[in-house]
Amino acid sequence: MSLLFCESGVRCVQALIALGLGRQRAARSAVALFLRLSEIAERRHELTIGKGGMLLGCALLLDSLPNSARQSRKQVRARGEQIYRQMIKLPTAGPALPVKRLGIAHGRAGILYALLLWHDATGRPVSPRLSAALKKLAEMGQEIGSAARWEHTQGKGEYWSGWCNGTAGYVFLWTLTARLLSHPGYLELAEMAAQHTWQVGSANLSLCCGAIGDGYAYLNLYRATGKALWLQRARSSARLAMGVEDHSLYRGRAGVVALLSDLDHPKTSWMPFFERTRHSP
Repeated sequence: MSLLFCESGVRCVQALIALGLGRQRAARSAVALFLRLSEIAERRHELTIGKGGMLLGCALLLDSLPNSARQSRKQVRARGEQIYRQMIKLPTAGPALPVKRLGIAHGRAGILYALLLWHDATGRPVSPRLSAALKKLAEMGQEIGSAARWEHTQGKGEYWSGWCNGTAGYVFLWTLTARLLSHPGYLELAEMAAQHTWQVGSANLSLCCGAIGDGYAYLNLYRATGKALWLQRARSSARLAMGVEDHSLYRGRAGVVALLSDLDHPKTSWMPFFERTRHSP
């Protein structure tokens, strides 16, 4: 079960494109296929491979489905609620969080991001259990001057800067947390994570692991703070990423095209297939 690597993700994208084109019948068919595939048995809860990705997909679909698509909206919300309940009751969502990896793509940050995004998409107040888990993860960060970083894998002493397993990914989590909990301390933490990303830089150019993902993190922070510094850094990341050679979204040129397009309208920019495109349910 994976939103990024399996057919369920293809069907989710198919539904989003159909909705964007106003093709309601095609959208209904794709949504139905996505929901059927989301029932595949899966023990993992991470964002890129596991239930977290399915919950993210439900949130994105719920955002895009019009009110007139009552049946599809009802089905997507019901499936999202099922996944949410499965994830929130397990230790991976509690303060202990016994998942060894910590980042967005494969670890605790991604599990918490998916849960938090569902709260955002449905308008549900953040639960005390989830708030405690977020606080615990925040405390696991290491401050270095004006920057903060988190281990790639707990106890290994390795620190990355990119979206998938590094501090760029934490920017999205902490800005979302700051907004939903109305806690400015988390916004400060997001800036510290972005500062680490900027200081370390990346030899990789992709959205997943490198400069394109860094650029989207800076755009996210620009929208959250209004500070021109982060927009400038997003533009710098885009210029750096022009040399990427692969053709895919998360690994190559499609990601550069998306970032360059979003830089033309930074206040309404969203990392593709990861961020919600609106804040109200």
